[in-house]
Amino acid sequence: MASTEDLKFEGSRTRSTDILQTSLKSYLTNLHGRSKADVQSCLEDLHNTVIHAETSWFFLGENLPEADVDEEHVEKCAKLLSSLASRVHQIGAVQEFRGREDRGYNAEDFSGVATTATLCMTVFGSLFDRLVELKESHQDMCTHLVKKVLGTVSIKAFMLCAEHTQEHLWTSEQSMSASDSLIGRILKTTECTTVAEFLNCHQYGACRFHAVLLELKPKLSKSTWKINPAAKHVFSWCVRKIGSPKLGDQLPLVLPPMLLLVDDFQIEHKRLGVSLLKHLIDNTSRTELSWYGHAQVIFDALQHQMYTHDATLVHLLHPCLLGILRVVETSPVKCAVMRKENRYDEILRRILTDMELEDKLVSRRAYVEHLPCFLEEMGITAVRHLLQLLRVISAYLEVYDGPNELCRLQTLDLLKVVIVTTWPRMSFYCADILKCLLKFIYDVSVDESLTPDDVSTTLIMKAMGCLQLLKNACPQVMRELMGKLDEITLNETWDRCVKELLTE
Repeated sequence: MASTEDLKFEGSRTRSTDILQTSLKSYLTNLHGRSKADVQSCLEDLHNTVIHAETSWFFLGENLPEADVDEEHVEKCAKLLSSLASRVHQIGAVQEFRGREDRGYNAEDFSGVATTATLCMTVFGSLFDRLVELKESHQDMCTHLVKKVLGTVSIKAFMLCAEHTQEHLWTSEQSMSASDSLIGRILKTTECTTVAEFLNCHQYGACRFHAVLLELKPKLSKSTWKINPAAKHVFSWCVRKIGSPKLGDQLPLVLPPMLLLVDDFQIEHKRLGVSLLKHLIDNTSRTELSWYGHAQVIFDALQHQMYTHDATLVHLLHPCLLGILRVVETSPVKCAVMRKENRYDEILRRILTDMELEDKLVSRRAYVEHLPCFLEEMGITAVRHLLQLLRVISAYLEVYDGPNELCRLQTLDLLKVVIVTTWPRMSFYCADILKCLLKFIYDVSVDESLTPDDVSTTLIMKAMGCLQLLKNACPQVMRELMGKLDEITLNETWDRCVKELLTE
């Protein structure tokens, strides 16, 4: 039979449990279905409560000795706190827009979002401060409670922060500052030094990155990703924090949203999707990408984007295509089998055709920048495309590219790679290349545009470097072609270059 003291204490524990449950449930009620002003007032009140409440009361119950706290009571407290964290995250997160799939967004659509999110992050910050206090008390039951609560609270708080790590329509300087501060508290509480470490750490049998992806999954489906404008940015920011081998483990969860972005009609989404695919390819093994045909799906999606000639997209697309080609295609430089045409040739031919038809300088720069990488990857098999390559190079060298001459500088670098890669066939093309480069040197030497002298000097040096490589590749033919050059006098720069070429 229970003693009077036992009955009194049992009644005290029941009352204090009821007080705690009533207090937290009241916040859950007040944070649901109220006006924006009421919600913000409730958030401020909750923040003050978390700061000033006694730790033992807030987590264990008023005047309740820790030694008498049982597992059931801890579970109730943990469940209530987790529910509160979920509700605070729901209020602070960018809301879903129904019926907005085909419309863009403007700043008016997110009026007050940054302010509310800052308040929510303040609440989370005070909660993490108290969790740190509780954890540092070195009391077994307190540590046990923190472990139970920390999983949900840290993920919810982290996802709210991720929406405000960069400047967007819904962010402000205050919200981004609050995000940085709260991320620091999350890392301190979870004993991590970086965001990548936080995401890679395991929690309840799976890494936190997996938990984040599961939270984002309903917002990144085919029918919902456009009405959740912040979800893709949270996804992008988190994915870029993860490297090999963890990223490959989540391939089924990360690949579908990337493909949705790539296939969208908006260029900004294409750019985001292609850049994420590049990160995925760089940080996932060839074997993992090949499973279940993932690599082929990625290649098909990227190949389809070659119809888009946006310069910034081209700049991202070509390295990504080259990366996935290394997975889906045997390297052309391997000669264990007969070197037949493959998808490397198909892609290079398409790029060269686009380059020939392109007349925008900014797009020309994007095309020519990454072409040397394709040729180095293809090796001697690039000779199949020499005629088209030299046509493109000659055309690009003839066009003035502004004071920095970036396109023509990159074109000379491309020509250097062409000569080095396909040197056994240079004797058949050196006459055309020699004529092209000598004309180019003369044009630069008489150019009176705004091109600085150091840029002109660099152009001539690079052209002379190509001519020297040509001499090394086919000395006899070059000697015959240059036999009477010394008899031609045009100007001081051209004469000096010819003399240098003949004496070496």
